Amino acid sequence: MSKLALLTAQSSALVMHELNAIQKQSFTPCWSESQIQQQLAGEKNLNFALLKTPGELGSGDSKCKLLGFIFYRLLFDEAEVLQIAVSPDYQHQGIGRALITKSKKHLIEQDVGRVMLEVNASNLHAIELYEKMDFVLEGTRKRYYPSKVANGERGDALLYSLSLAAVKKSD
Repeated sequence: MSKLALLTAQSSALVMHELNAIQKQSFTPCWSESQIQQQLAGEKNLNFALLKTPGELGSGDSKCKLLGFIFYRLLFDEAEVLQIAVSPDYQHQGIGRALITKSKKHLIEQDVGRVMLEVNASNLHAIELYEKMDFVLEGTRKRYYPSKVANGERGDALLYSLSLAAVKKSD
């Protein structure tokens, strides 16, 4: 079974290469290694990785494999998802759901009452996941994301939130 690991500036050294690779494959523009390090070192940030352990990978593998990650910024009783990404080799296998589900427990321990995120309106797989996980659409930022093609139309950002107070009561 995959395990959720807290990522810090110190612990991330083992997976920094994979973090950078997933960044480049998932985001345009992607964060630099310096920006990732700032996120990992920030005292108001909470960062998790979902790892496949060597035993799960088969014989001959002695390192963990990074399946995906989620970066949060904490502000009072709220957490904002800054980034969530899954390795292309493991997409559509429940890794994004597992990252959110497993990290929610840690957010509740930090007395977070609400999680917020934004997503490009063209990212239909992510939107479907968030809505299945009871995130509620709160609003839209029109033409927020730059176009991925020259002279193309900018993409809208959809703003979602999830009440963890409801999650606490159902647990």
